[in-house]
Amino acid sequence: AVAYDYWQERSLFYLGKMYVDQIHEGEDYDKLKKCIHVGVLDFTLFEHERYYSCFHIWEDTSREMYSDKFEIHILELPKLVKYEYPQTELLRWAQFFSAKSREEIKMLAEKDKYIHKAYDKLEEISADEEKRLEYEARQKAIRDHRHMLASGRREGIREGRKEGIKEGIKEGIKEGRQEGIREGIKEGMHDKAMEMARKMLADKFLLEKVVEYTGLTLEEVQELSRSEVTKQ
Repeated sequence: AVAYDYWQERSLFYLGKMYVDQIHEGEDYDKLKKCIHVGVLDFTLFEHERYYSCFHIWEDTSREMYSDKFEIHILELPKLVKYEYPQTELLRWAQFFSAKSREEIKMLAEKDKYIHKAYDKLEEISADEEKRLEYEARQKAIRDHRHMLASGRREGIREGRKEGIKEGIKEGIKEGRQEGIREGIKEGMHDKAMEMARKMLADKFLLEKVVEYTGLTLEEVQELSRSEVTKQ
């Protein structure tokens, strides 16, 4: 799997947002509760062999904790097939998350009562066609959004390299082409976002969710929704 760009920055952003959104103007700080981020990653984030990492806010020398309000847990699933680890409850959960087949999941469920409860829940969701379709639609929207961003980056890299190896091009022409490449990528990503938004609206997603997954503005999504209604 391809690693997310700026994963640490993204996780800190959402963790910080979760923390500050707990209170509103005029409310006391004592209402702030502990916020925990759990990242189950399908890519390798750190070079060390440990598949599980836990982070807090510490003082560098004395290791005295500054605050326990922030806590970050990271599971790097690709390491499970690369290294050998002693069998623990945490490892079984990691194996459950990375399982590739129903048989593998069922085997893990038989070894742990809590994983068995999670397995039963998965079976319940699978049996409920409406929930399954809703889940698949959400996952598809997320995958499309990721693919849109990744495609834009790859196209930018390809075009940048292509332009970079050409010789004898004047600086002004070079800058103009680079600007054209950037604009083309930007327009292409916007078109893909609009296409994804149309599909999500057709699947009855809330406007706020469409905005969140596509990166479009609320005004763009509202206008698109009105135009789709008019077509019907």
